[in-house]
Amino acid sequence: MQNNNSVNYSNFSSAPLCIAIIGSGGKTTLMNSLAQICPGRVLMTTTTHLAYPDSYPACSVSHQRQSYAGRFIPFDNLADFRQAWSALSPSSPLLTARLDSEKKHLLGLEPAEIDALSTLPQLDVLIAEADGSKRLPIKAHRPGEPVLFPSCNLGIAVIGMTAIGRQVCPGQVHRPELLQKLLRCSSEHRLTPQDLAAALLAYLEKFSCSQRLAVLSQGEHCPEEYTKETEKAVLRLLEKHTSAWARRTVVTRAKDTALALEKFI
Repeated sequence: MQNNNSVNYSNFSSAPLCIAIIGSGGKTTLMNSLAQICPGRVLMTTTTHLAYPDSYPACSVSHQRQSYAGRFIPFDNLADFRQAWSALSPSSPLLTARLDSEKKHLLGLEPAEIDALSTLPQLDVLIAEADGSKRLPIKAHRPGEPVLFPSCNLGIAVIGMTAIGRQVCPGQVHRPELLQKLLRCSSEHRLTPQDLAAALLAYLEKFSCSQRLAVLSQGEHCPEEYTKETEKAVLRLLEKHTSAWARRTVVTRAKDTALALEKFI
């Protein structure tokens, strides 16, 4: 069911809106929110991994589980999933991913498989979480990360405001040694809004699509000035960037993402 904040993308194109969400500090929450506000048939998936759905049977309940919008259908192969897709009602979002052998996590699909899913009949929006951050609000990427897919036409990079004030050390940030290198700092350094802006710009640079959205999340858990200063710092970096996509990138807060999406469609 869509709420009053539903996105109107009637002027977009005949192709589905294919969104990849990367970064840290609220990706799954954002994916769920977008799935609920986007009209039409919505499919959620991942190229990395997701927490096990709390509405699906599990062999163990000792691990953390996740609530998702709509229904979960395990992915085994494309042919079977296409058949299941055609038989299901389009009235609510659908989540798909592979089950791991221990039924503790959902495993990601290959980029080619997600590209194939983007051609499903009557699909309007595909949203894929394409990054992992161990539930930490900031990270740096290894080579080969994030795991993106060619059909992505809107890249969303997320970063958590609760990272401000944390030290760049294990348990506080994801991949601290890589983040130290990115920010040119030591493990004792405490993160500032300018640091978050630099990390968020590095996330945005990972995309190849022309449409990119930067989302500042977790602002409700920290002082308002953290978000304000980070937003200003991101905009300054985008203004100085030499790539054309930087001038088109929209910076928004998580609660305003639905409104921001209208600017791309």
